[in-house]
Amino acid sequence: MVRFVVVLIILIITAGFSLLYLGNGDYKVIKDGGKARTWSKENQDKLSNMLRWMFRIFAIGLLIYFIIPMAIDIPNLVRKDYRVVEGYPRTINKGPYGSWFLLQSVHMEDETVYYFGYPPIDTKKEYRLYYLPRSKFGVGITQTK
Repeated sequence: MVRFVVVLIILIITAGFSLLYLGNGDYKVIKDGGKARTWSKENQDKLSNMLRWMFRIFAIGLLIYFIIPMAIDIPNLVRKDYRVVEGYPRTINKGPYGSWFLLQSVHMEDETVYYFGYPPIDTKKEYRLYYLPRSKFGVGITQTK
């Protein structure tokens, strides 16, 4: 539960920062008095507008694909109303180089369950995965056999 709340808060802060601060910034390619090639005011404005819209689209994507489903899952988390899938994992996608903070996924049956951090599972053993219905965020793993 704590991991879910921490991830949700980090996503909200990232989306808010991207939307409100980075999405409204005025970006310059070269600061005044720089020795590099100078850009025209028109080209700097085009770049600035493109970067603003890129950060806004990034924030909206975070909101649609992660934050809203996770926020809708909060009542299920409080009631401990989890979905369950049992079986042998088909594939386990882990982050590179021991990146425990990256989004990991476990594919089992027809479901994909997402975890932040390494899920402690092996494809040769049978497991029961507990997850939230809308965000597919994994909240528990138990070995069945």
